[in-house]
Parts: sequence; C-alpha cells; structure tokens
Amino acid sequence: MNQFIIKNNILIQYKGNDKDVTIPNDVQIIGCQAFLGNKNLEHITIPNSVRIIRDLAFAYCKNLNNIKLPDSVTMICDGAFAGCINLTNIKLSNLLKAIGNKAFLNCKKLKNISIPSSVTYIGKDAFKIWIPDNANQAANNQQKESVGLQSAYIPDGITITKEETFSGGNQLKEVILSKAIHQTIEKQAA
Repeated sequence: MNQFIIKNNILIQYKGNDKDVTIPNDVQIIGCQAFLGNKNLEHITIPNSVRIIRDLAFAYCKNLNNIKLPDSVTMICDGAFAGCINLTNIKLSNLLKAIGNKAFLNCKKLKNISIPSSVTYIGKDAFKIWIPDNANQAANNQQKESVGLQSAYIPDGITITKEETFSGGNQLKEVILSKAIHQTIEKQAA
C-alpha cells in the first residue's frame, strides 16, 4: 500500500514498479499523471469505486496492454491513455459518459473500439494516430499500413464527435453508426 499516494480518495501517484497493479478499493479518482510513463505496468485492475480517470493518468505507459474499466467509471479525461503504444484491448464502462481530447492518442495497437450508448461526448483527436511530419515517406507509408483502429461502433445518443476523432494513421475500415443518428459529427472526424 505504500506504493500509492492517496489523498481524499484520489490516487495522486503510484510509485511502484510492478507489472500487475491493483488499485485500492477506496480510490474514487485516478489523478492526473498518477501512472505517467510507468515503463513496467502491463496490467491494471481498477476497482468499482473509481468514477473518473483524470488527464494523462496512464499516458505513456508503453507496456500497458489490456484494460477493463468497471461500470463505475463515467469519465476518461484528456490524454488519459495517450501513448500507450501496446494497448491492444480496452473494455469501456457501460456507464461511461465522456471520452476526453486525445484520450487514446497514439494507441497504435488498439484495433477495435465499441463505444457504449451512455457516451454523449467524444473529444478531439480521441483516437488519433499521429505520424511525425519529419518521418521519411517510406517509413510513413509503412507505419500507416500497420497501426490504428480498424473498426469503431458509435451508438445512438452520441451528441458530439469532435473533429479528427479517428484521424491520422488509423486504418479505419468500418464505422458503424446506430440506426437513429442524432449525433453532431464535426469535419474530418474520421
């Protein structure tokens, strides 16, 4: 327990080096940058007490590969999982309401995402794959062919899908929209 800095039910920081981490049951908010850049983290167990995952909470945890969010999580804030380049699977909470800007930016191995019907907001660049401008053309083309989302399911009820939500190197082949589309989808969303 001494690996966690917790104050007022907010996980401020994780100081450990474990591959498998279980967040304590009394945590309600995973704080900004709590696990930022943790090179060892591969699997995280998040308890039902957690409601919010704050900005950059797991950003650049390069070995994190699989996440299942409990239904208590209602908000994933900006950049929460940005740069998690080995993240292949994430099960989103059925009660999730918002996915922040750049929440899954450069999650290059994440191939499929099913957004629950409870979500009403998806931020700008939420699932964008960024390819540097200075990469040579051959490397750029090769990277574009091998990274990013291939399919996305967007249910009825999404009210805002910001521009460039799924843009970049994504190999998006399929976007499934619900039958009754009431969404506002901004320019260049995909």
